[in-house]
Amino acid sequence: MHSGLTSVLSRDTHPRAMQVTQEDGGRLNAFAKEPRMQVMEVGETSSSSRLLLIGGGLLVLALMAVAALIS
Repeated sequence: MHSGLTSVLSRDTHPRAMQVTQEDGGRLNAFAKEPRMQVMEVGETSSSSRLLLIGGGLLVLALMAVAALIS
């Protein structure tokens, strides 16, 4: 059975152009290109992820302190 989807070339010449399909009835549907995945080695952490983890922990402690004070 034919699904009714046909591939339409994007008019954008940029290599990261979106893939566009044409559905039944002439509607166009665009799909974004996903970025490449970055593989990290075991034990490799960035300073931003460490900072985010510490900040999240401090936020949890602050919220627990506020909850204890108002109860």
